[in-house]
Amino acid sequence: GMMYTTMVLVVSFSAYVFSQVASLTKFGLLTAFVLLLGLVVEFLITPAALVLLHRHGALRNPVPAASDPHLSPSQAEVDGGVRE
Repeated sequence: GMMYTTMVLVVSFSAYVFSQVASLTKFGLLTAFVLLLGLVVEFLITPAALVLLHRHGALRNPVPAASDPHLSPSQAEVDGGVRE
């Protein structure tokens, strides 16, 4: 989904390269480049950053699963599942 959408937008904005107006040509190239860069970041950098954050404990699940053995059902309902 996202890959196809980005590729369609890149091709569409790249059509501005054939414009006689220099600013439109630059706009098309810059926009296509930024869209491609965003796609690369989404597929490569974001997952890597999430893995690193998870390893360092920066990502925590604030609401535990219903099957969490550390919380009784009544305790999870009272405090919203937040542990101290």
